[in-house]
Amino acid sequence: MTRPLVVMQVVPNLRIGGAQRVAVTLCNELLAQGHVVVLVTLGEGGPLEESLRKGPALSIYQLKLRRRSLLQFPLFVTSVTRIVLRLRSLMRRHRVDAVQSHMGEANLLGTLAAWLAGVPRRFPTFHSLVFTARSGADDRRNRLARRTLRAYSRIATRFVAISEAVRQKVIADTGVAPERVVTVRNGIEIPPPADPAERGRRRAELGLAPADPVAICVGRLSAAKGHPHLLRAVALLAAELPRLTLLLVGDGEERATLEALARELGVAQRVRFLGFRSDVAGLLAAADVFVLPSNWEGLPVALLEAMAAGLPAVATRVAGTVEVIGDGAGLLVPPQDPPALAAALRRLLTDRAAAARMAERGQADVRAHFGIAAVCARYVELYRNEKSKESEASAPSSAAASTDS
Repeated sequence: MTRPLVVMQVVPNLRIGGAQRVAVTLCNELLAQGHVVVLVTLGEGGPLEESLRKGPALSIYQLKLRRRSLLQFPLFVTSVTRIVLRLRSLMRRHRVDAVQSHMGEANLLGTLAAWLAGVPRRFPTFHSLVFTARSGADDRRNRLARRTLRAYSRIATRFVAISEAVRQKVIADTGVAPERVVTVRNGIEIPPPADPAERGRRRAELGLAPADPVAICVGRLSAAKGHPHLLRAVALLAAELPRLTLLLVGDGEERATLEALARELGVAQRVRFLGFRSDVAGLLAAADVFVLPSNWEGLPVALLEAMAAGLPAVATRVAGTVEVIGDGAGLLVPPQDPPALAAALRRLLTDRAAAARMAERGQADVRAHFGIAAVCARYVELYRNEKSKESEASAPSSAAASTDS
């Protein structure tokens, strides 16, 4: 019998976010498949901790990293060194077989610590398009990040991208050899069949009539998600669909701006800002259509969950969304195009037969290709079989350094 693996997952925090939800779902499936999981958050915890499958095979650590600016260089170096040594100590204590990290600092610190600890398999994971030019220019921070990632490719077993679009962007932006980057698409827990009564209960809670057309968007209220274009699309539909309600689930730095825009467009009464919610599945049951107006995406978990729940979907034709919505499984529109977004919403809210066909096709596609069990099996294959670029002899051994921090 093949022995269980000890896998460490390193995340920035356990707040509600796409990468964090992917990591937590993966942890739960690893545990369900009989492996041992060590979950480390660099910062604080968060509400997603409640979603973890607790038990003796799961260990959770919060390192509470304090962000330091490079301008405070001595403090920056001290804090980073402490975190790396703490991670290395945990890896050795738990005799970790593989380390997978998720996003930014977690990728950098987790991979470095794993190399120093002699962990044989190390997988930094990229959940979004890596570099986005600021103000139309490629700044020094991006150039530094590119050089850093090229260097890290020498100590990583593989870079992991959560969509083929992200993989191509990693290769293009860093110059890393294509064979050093592998695509493993996000997976979700496939929900059980919906309770037919849930729709009525949820609509009653929200004060919505049974026949009201309802669209829902789930995601952080940030510039990447394109919410202003969705609000303008709702305004374009105001006369034709006077009872249309948009549920915005999520929070973020753009909330006040979006609330002001809704008032300016005269749709404030049509838009419900619901904030972060732990009952997203129930809210999906209340809606007629899911909409994702993103300017860019890696591979959106919220879209997968909505389609798996049986909602027809409208999304922008960007990066990862085109890897989810196949032919006949939903509607794709250009990004930053409110009239096109409005037209797609109008079609799915008024042509219920077409909406039902797309929902059925989309649900079947997600259940067939994005279930977490199959995704986890692919990761386990990587954890067991992938070899580092360098020989194990060239990496620091577990006996290196006389004391652990």
